[in-house]
Amino acid sequence: IGENILYATRNIDFISCAERAVSEKTQLKLDLQIGSKIIENLFTYAGEENGFSAALIITMSDVTESRNAVKIRREFFSNASHELKTPITSIKGSAELLCSDLPISDVQRNELLTRIGLESERMNMLINDIIMISRMESGELSGARENVDIAAIIYESVNELKPLAEQENLCIKLDISPAIVLADPKDIRGLISNLLVNAVKYNRQNGAVDVSLTPLNGQALLKVRNDGEPISPEHQRRVFERFYRVDSGRSKAVGGTGLGLAIVKHVVDTLGGTVSLESSAEKGTLFTVRLPLSN
Repeated sequence: IGENILYATRNIDFISCAERAVSEKTQLKLDLQIGSKIIENLFTYAGEENGFSAALIITMSDVTESRNAVKIRREFFSNASHELKTPITSIKGSAELLCSDLPISDVQRNELLTRIGLESERMNMLINDIIMISRMESGELSGARENVDIAAIIYESVNELKPLAEQENLCIKLDISPAIVLADPKDIRGLISNLLVNAVKYNRQNGAVDVSLTPLNGQALLKVRNDGEPISPEHQRRVFERFYRVDSGRSKAVGGTGLGLAIVKHVVDTLGGTVSLESSAEKGTLFTVRLPLSN
């Protein structure tokens, strides 16, 4: 009290804003990045009144969470728009060629129609994943939680993936026991489906997918491993981010939306569990999920 603002902070922007608020007798706002936090500083000049001398009131608020939420939302819409633009452009171009007066052979016509079908399916998958991410982030659940046997959903997902696995000559090995969790069945299906689809699509020819499920110490311990290319440490930290791809070209080639692992992370977080990743050339890539068992 009674000292210059210099004695309170050594930040030149903070000091300048304070001095400006006093000299201009106004209210100013300043954001400062302090470590990992964003601090909003509000400088309010209070004039002489009722015998009190003039003063500067400084209110400092930690707005990190709200600012980051806005940034993430902005990036999400930007990325989603970009991802949707690619299949739409492809569909539009193919349709224009089919409708044009240019001579097109039956083979070319079938190729264009196949491309339209594939890009439409890709767009449909992307939109479904975006809706699921949006629903989970807003805290809206599509249904009430109930006791769900993860093992039963694994069997369903494996049966759906058999044609794709056989196409790549992959062997899916199961070592699973019943494990009941309290969850929305759709969320568990999304979690299991995305882990298994990734394990199959990003595998190598003649590789293997190992799936194990064990109830252990009050948790359902789920492990999904494949023989695909190892994920380097700098990528491992980011694979759960929305639209992040380790190999963008390959991901798009196999039909990935870049949202699968983000959905897995959201489901796990919603249910109070954990998910981790280990990857090496010797052991392949292993995702480990732990979820609390139903009481």
